[in-house]
Amino acid sequence: MRELRVLQETRHPNIVRLLKVVTGSKPDSVFLVFEFCQHDMGRLLDTMPRPFTHQEVKSLMKQLLAAVDHCHQRWVMHRDIKMSNLLYTNTGHLKLCDLGLARYFQPFPAVMTPRVVTLWYRAPEVLLGAEVYDEAVDVWSVGCVFGELLRHAPLFPAKTELECLKMHCELLGTPTPSIWKGIEELPHYKTLRLPEQPYNYVKQKLGNAAGGSQAALDLLNRMLMSARTLYFPPTCPPSPATTKGITKSHLCINISPRNPRCSSIANTMMVANTHTATTAILTLSLTSAHMLDPNKACVTSTMQSVFDKQTKIGVLGMLLAAEVES
Repeated sequence: MRELRVLQETRHPNIVRLLKVVTGSKPDSVFLVFEFCQHDMGRLLDTMPRPFTHQEVKSLMKQLLAAVDHCHQRWVMHRDIKMSNLLYTNTGHLKLCDLGLARYFQPFPAVMTPRVVTLWYRAPEVLLGAEVYDEAVDVWSVGCVFGELLRHAPLFPAKTELECLKMHCELLGTPTPSIWKGIEELPHYKTLRLPEQPYNYVKQKLGNAAGGSQAALDLLNRMLMSARTLYFPPTCPPSPATTKGITKSHLCINISPRNPRCSSIANTMMVANTHTATTAILTLSLTSAHMLDPNKACVTSTMQSVFDKQTKIGVLGMLLAAEVES
């Protein structure tokens, strides 16, 4: 019944549409009839001989962000975003489906089941046994989808929860209380032995897949990290020339006053005073435009000031504008 209610309240072009509810002869025989979509992204990726182009990734991510933002605006967490739950039509439309694990959340901490999200797309706080979490778990899953679309392979194809956490550490750096406030309070943190790996390898492992775009890698990093960490582990290996004069304060991010864990999509994109994904989608548009063709991404300081006034773009948008202007 919860899924039926959520489906009725989250109608959106990028969420699979419920057409009707059919009941059978028995009281427990209830069938949901949905619109027809020709593909699911999981099987499509398995059969494609080549990765999606950057233009295609841009389109898919904009549609996915729009769908997830629509859910979060209505205080709904999906809690099972993965490739096989993304449907794709022959007309190029992406549809988020399977809201069986979706539930309503509140602007204050509340206990929820930790047995959610398919392993490859499960956020580290859930793997560490957290029973109080928020929409940041959806943002993490969206980041995993983004990385998978870029490299044409899963980011964390683990078989066990411990193996999955180790893969997180290998790519992003091992979380510690100094960079993730409160991690020591999670149930499994002290019982699991995580590898000591202090560096962020996103650029080294995904740089080619992202076309060498620092803006795209920064966007992926923020999806996977800024909802949890106070600052990003340094890119490995940091040279003395690049780290001279840099302190931890240079790496700190702004935490939204609405939610000190900076957990919504928009806050994960470093956007202040809002929890919508409109600015995240615009940031993705700018990032993708620069990622596809630097010569066509003409973001001037005048345009940026208009973007700032209309959509309150945060640090990522301003950095991108500076990068393009240079």
